[in-house]
Amino acid sequence: MIPRYEQLIQKLEDLEGLKGWELINQLFPEGESWAEIFRDLLEDIDDNAPPLDILEDLRTNITQPEMPTDVDYVRIMSLHRSKGLTADLVVICGCIDGLVPKIEEGLSGDEYERNLEEQRRLFYVSITRTTNILVLSSILRLPLDLAYKMRARVIAVIGRDAMTISSPFLPDLGPNLPRPIRGDQWIY
Repeated sequence: MIPRYEQLIQKLEDLEGLKGWELINQLFPEGESWAEIFRDLLEDIDDNAPPLDILEDLRTNITQPEMPTDVDYVRIMSLHRSKGLTADLVVICGCIDGLVPKIEEGLSGDEYERNLEEQRRLFYVSITRTTNILVLSSILRLPLDLAYKMRARVIAVIGRDAMTISSPFLPDLGPNLPRPIRGDQWIY
């Protein structure tokens, strides 16, 4: 184990002071098949980029790849996964209290506020992912058992249905909030 540790220390010393493509060439040698994907991800990196910029560029390109636009399918993802991506049409489903925001039960006052602000930030990130059309979808009536499973905030029960209310984040959009349109009246 000690020889491997000494090799690691030596390698780190050899890389010290390298930037940009000098460092990339050492880490991901040209002509090595395993390294090509990393080199492709870093093709736009500046020649003087410090190691932390290279790491951040790699992390972003690996965890938040560009979304393909020439496909014939719908990509479904969580609000968390949408960070850094854009799309021509973005639909945010479930904009009802209890889902957006989804607040954990039993939080103290400070924890609740931090959680609420994190949820607000996620909502903001998701509504800024569109390049053209944004649809905010909510539902006023759900089967009662489904509403409880989803932890939607239920304001009334009618038979076997739960009445819900829209996300409290929607009014935060202010005067730019579009008027609601029923699903059966909305045509793209």
